Amino acid sequence: MNATSHPPRNKQGYVLLLSLIFTGLIALGSTLLFRINSQKVFTEKKHADHVRALMIAEAGAHQAFAMLTGDFSLRDEPFPVTSINGGTYSIVITDVDSESTAEEILLSSTETYNKEAAEVALIIRHSTTGSSSTGTDPIVLELFDGAIFCGGDAKMVGASYIELNGATAHINGSLTMTGSAQFRNNGFVSTSTSMTLAGYPQIYADVAVPQTPKIPWGSVGSFIHGTVSIGPVPEQMIELDLEPFRLFAKATDTPGMNYKKAMAWNYQYRDSYISADEINKKLVVSGSSAVNVVPPGGVLWVEGDIKFAGSVNIYACVVATGNIEVKGASVHLQPGGLPSFMSLNGTVEIGAGCKVYGLVYSHNGDIKISGDAAVTGAFICPRGDFTHLGSGKVLYENSRPYGPNGVDVMLPKPDAGEPDGPPEIVGWVK
Repeated sequence: MNATSHPPRNKQGYVLLLSLIFTGLIALGSTLLFRINSQKVFTEKKHADHVRALMIAEAGAHQAFAMLTGDFSLRDEPFPVTSINGGTYSIVITDVDSESTAEEILLSSTETYNKEAAEVALIIRHSTTGSSSTGTDPIVLELFDGAIFCGGDAKMVGASYIELNGATAHINGSLTMTGSAQFRNNGFVSTSTSMTLAGYPQIYADVAVPQTPKIPWGSVGSFIHGTVSIGPVPEQMIELDLEPFRLFAKATDTPGMNYKKAMAWNYQYRDSYISADEINKKLVVSGSSAVNVVPPGGVLWVEGDIKFAGSVNIYACVVATGNIEVKGASVHLQPGGLPSFMSLNGTVEIGAGCKVYGLVYSHNGDIKISGDAAVTGAFICPRGDFTHLGSGKVLYENSRPYGPNGVDVMLPKPDAGEPDGPPEIVGWVK
């Protein structure tokens, strides 16, 4: 009996042993597969983090280059660590030895994203040959000190006049004067394109013009009572940086205000930053002399258009992204030497009966003076036209523009045609 019972037990033992070996192999294979998949996921994540870090570093380099294009002197200032797209980048600038007349720098942008580091660098060249306008260039400062700087065309019609008081009026485009319009009290009037005089306008100042002024009758001396220089007159470009005004106004903003309905009589506008969702595209400030605009800090920023109607007292530097209309008998009282009205993308129009003190500026639009409006200050429209109609008068008063808290907001540009230009990228290093 015992001899016939042993073989089955041995078979069961072999089966059990094979089952254990097979189970072990499966477990080992599963472990190896898990480790391989985990390593693959880790590698892919590491690669994705590196690509993300590289993209942020490249974005930082582009942003820093854009800042240097606007103001190359920033190369001497430390760049702050900046957040972008979920990471941060840091900028380091070093000089590059160069035998050329151009200045070259190496701009390095580094980023670490989830412990993955990436760095890109670009070589930037800035020409230093020839001459170009800078913030200390006397020519540029003279333009900012002028009565008028106009990038487009200028037109004076009717009995309008401008008291230059020895200041300059420069127009890149054409200058047209009709009726009895006048430039008075010495100074210097220049146009880079042409000058047309019709009717009996008068210029009591020296004049520079590319070609002999067009006149309907008589001699040039019948209209211009100063030295006339005939020859090329270079175009110029100056402009202002409006961003400091926006940041200053937003810092003292009263959020959640509603200006979509007409305000009550005797309303006091004390908000400093009026966003687009607080108005119906245009903010209308109207009423009697009891209506005052007195924002804290003296700066009012409006996202949209603004219109002053009636005899409103404006104790503010008013900046709008759209059009600015000053109508009725509104009075602007210059707060602490700041500009009076400035538009980013619209037209600034000052109508009959209004009085304005300070610089009037339109960054991308026109400036219009009509009726018997009176402005004591200056005008700058670097890309638009300047129009002076009716019997309005302009009394020049030095209004060199400075921003809130004395910030320098003047942005001089190189003279047109000069060999100097903006900085350029001449090589990438990754």
